[in-house]
Amino acid sequence: MAWGIACLVAIPLAGCAEPVPPLEPATITFACPDVDKGYYEELAQQFNEQYPHLTVELRSMSGGPLNDINTAGVNVLVVAPWAVGELQAEGAILNLDPFTEQDESFALSDFYPGTFELFSIEGRTWAVPGGLDVLVTFYNRDLFDQHGLPYPDVGWTWNDLLRSAVEIRDPDAGIYGYVTSGTTNEPSYLDAALLVYLHGGRLFDSLQAPTRTTFDDPLTVEALEWYADLYHEYDVAPTPKEARRTLAESKAYEQLAGEEVARTARASADEYIRWRTRF
Repeated sequence: MAWGIACLVAIPLAGCAEPVPPLEPATITFACPDVDKGYYEELAQQFNEQYPHLTVELRSMSGGPLNDINTAGVNVLVVAPWAVGELQAEGAILNLDPFTEQDESFALSDFYPGTFELFSIEGRTWAVPGGLDVLVTFYNRDLFDQHGLPYPDVGWTWNDLLRSAVEIRDPDAGIYGYVTSGTTNEPSYLDAALLVYLHGGRLFDSLQAPTRTTFDDPLTVEALEWYADLYHEYDVAPTPKEARRTLAESKAYEQLAGEEVARTARASADEYIRWRTRF
């Protein structure tokens, strides 16, 4: 998932472009997720060293950029792509094109391909990419070696994943070919949505300004049927109940997070055990 940096309408214009120093010092209030505050504190210090007349005051967003956004008293904020449309419709954020056009150091090549378009509406830019969460799949090399399977590579397809998962699975031994992310009590199944978009399907007609769901899109249906078959047709992925039992009884967490976390996980498997996608 990508997130962007948006400037609210009330911000002094010097804060979003190569500034002409104001006659008086200025303070910019920057809202960011609480978990990322340390990261932005370092950036704010670097910014202040480059522009001594501007002070960045950080404000925490307890729920992160995905929750409801309170823009009161905020000049700049971290925002998710699907929140941009609402903020733009409310007239709460600035069109950044005038600032990027006059900034000679600004270059689209500095951004990961495809991320800049996530924050554009009707050809205008309302936020600039501020970061990208990269989701990865972990795999167990020992299991691949035991079954004589090649490791996943850049050219891997869904069929390659399925063939390997079927070969590796051994439910009686607590070994599954594929596991989703989340908690054992509440699996996230985010990977199902990711597969939909990887396959060319959609969950909504527009991420920025959705008006309807598109669950009947043929490509969406194909992707979700393939995902469901991992559980119901091929039995390569565990149900939440199977995952709780397997992880609570195994030594997986001693390998992944150390003995202390493993003991805590076993003490209350439903509440504490967390795992990421792997085969």
